[in-house]
Amino acid sequence: MYISFNMMRIASLIHECRSAKGTVMGTNLPSAPGVKLLVEDHQVALQNGIVNVTLSAPDGLVTKISYNGLDNLLEVGNEDDDRGYWDVVWTKSKTLDYLKGTSYKVEVENENQVEISFTKKWDASLNGKVVPLNVDKSRFVMLRGSAGFYTYAVLEHAPGMPDLDIPEARVVFKLQHDKYSP
Repeated sequence: MYISFNMMRIASLIHECRSAKGTVMGTNLPSAPGVKLLVEDHQVALQNGIVNVTLSAPDGLVTKISYNGLDNLLEVGNEDDDRGYWDVVWTKSKTLDYLKGTSYKVEVENENQVEISFTKKWDASLNGKVVPLNVDKSRFVMLRGSAGFYTYAVLEHAPGMPDLDIPEARVVFKLQHDKYSP
């Protein structure tokens, strides 16, 4: 059985970016800078000239989101693994699993789109300690000219894996309080 979460657009974190003519900026704009992927030792960054997203590698945790000149929209006092992440609560152990990847690969890389996938395979020796799923966890997609990014997850519960219920699955971004408080 596969569970696929719907694609989510984190569009400038609920604030639409509008061009000087008042139209919503779309994707694949010919005048917009191309999408770039920067790979370092323990992180990868997706950039398109409007938004930059930095992820830990191979975990796939969001450590930084920069937008339109703002250095980091995420809470900087938190540890890197507590700023932006996918997680599930599963009933067998009633615990939270951050779905951290153990490897990653680039699915698409061109000037119009970058898509990166963070994965982990379930390990039977950890039965009861981690959620029994194969995870193509964090797929992160950035498009040319887009004021945000997309993320989605594919969870596979293969035959022979222990039964489970998932009452809650979410993607979390902890924003800086001083930038988003009334």
